[in-house]
Amino acid sequence: MRFRYERLHVDEFDPWELYEHGRADAPDIEELTRHIRWDPYDIPEAAFEWVERCSDAFDSGEDATYVLRPRNGEYAEELAGPSNLAVDRDRRIGIMGIWLRKPLWGR
Repeated sequence: MRFRYERLHVDEFDPWELYEHGRADAPDIEELTRHIRWDPYDIPEAAFEWVERCSDAFDSGEDATYVLRPRNGEYAEELAGPSNLAVDRDRRIGIMGIWLRKPLWGR
């Protein structure tokens, strides 16, 4: 499966879309968050705040967060999940993180 990357930024991304897939009662959310370091969103404002933090970090050059969308297939153009590249300047490394919605696992 090929993905299209879009910058996750308040100027280009609707936080409601993230909230819909990351909210506490979203399908498969327990499995999705089992091995990652954030909890599901209880309120929409939490997703909005995260998008703002990602935007600020992108603008300042701290790190880069993108939204992944399948280019084709059953889930084409839907939110697959975010991907983040954080820079640890002291250790001179980049740390990549990604999560995908369960219907896209193993494809």
